[in-house]
Amino acid sequence: LLPHQGYETRVFAPYMDQADQINAALLEQDGYMHAEFAPHNQPNGLIKGKPMLVSKNAADVIPLSDVLMMPLPSFTYTSTLTDIKPFLHEGQTLCVTPGQGGFDWIAEDILGSDLLGKITVVGLMPMPFNCRISEFGKMVQVQELKKHYSIGVMPSTAFDESKLMIEDMFGGSVLPAGKGKFLECSMFPINAIIHPSRLFTLLSSWEEGNVLDENPLFYEDFTPEGALSMDETNKELIEIGKSLTAKGVAVDIPHIFDWLACYVYNEPKESTLQRFFQTNDAYKGFRCPLIP
Repeated sequence: LLPHQGYETRVFAPYMDQADQINAALLEQDGYMHAEFAPHNQPNGLIKGKPMLVSKNAADVIPLSDVLMMPLPSFTYTSTLTDIKPFLHEGQTLCVTPGQGGFDWIAEDILGSDLLGKITVVGLMPMPFNCRISEFGKMVQVQELKKHYSIGVMPSTAFDESKLMIEDMFGGSVLPAGKGKFLECSMFPINAIIHPSRLFTLLSSWEEGNVLDENPLFYEDFTPEGALSMDETNKELIEIGKSLTAKGVAVDIPHIFDWLACYVYNEPKESTLQRFFQTNDAYKGFRCPLIP
């Protein structure tokens, strides 16, 4: 999407031989990656974008980049920051999405306070795309391009500039995550509320020897028990936020239904968590991550 919109885009792909795989795939498509956006999105249909470079070497990518988009799981934070640290420079923006898992603490530990003070760090929630790779390096199926976001920014003085950046890159609207602190990115109710509740209730009655008839739909088969678990877990998280605020660390943690369902996806207030996950177009077709 970003090169399609005119952004000069370079890809840092350090894992194993993925850079070589992507470059080989791009050669078969005149240098373009393809993405098929589901019909309800804007844009929709087939979108093509040509990255300027794909490399496993940070030195090829990082020094020339103004904004570093980091759509990463938290277990990769340490290795990725260690790889890119020698090539970061003043004025760059690190945009990590969904920005959870204590990224700010890990960044300070790896980068150090001096370097961290020279760059802007943005936590972008939720991740812009719900998508699946259909052919590695060639084609992605995009079920959802989000229209509403929340961000936490370090330093807080960079919020307005960061807001405009996200709006220009992905469209839609941008609000502060709670009070806009990066701590709130780690605490916001997204994957850490959704995934454990769904999997725990899905498999809580499983016994050794049981075989599932099919790979369950992760969202469309959402159960009342899963929704209740999410609600109860989220309420505990809200109470933690209130306790932090009482001790002088002011944070504002929402309920997942109010934030994700109603704000991000415009779900009617009279709906429910279960109905939201079962019926929203953004979550259609995704099954559990099973190893055959």
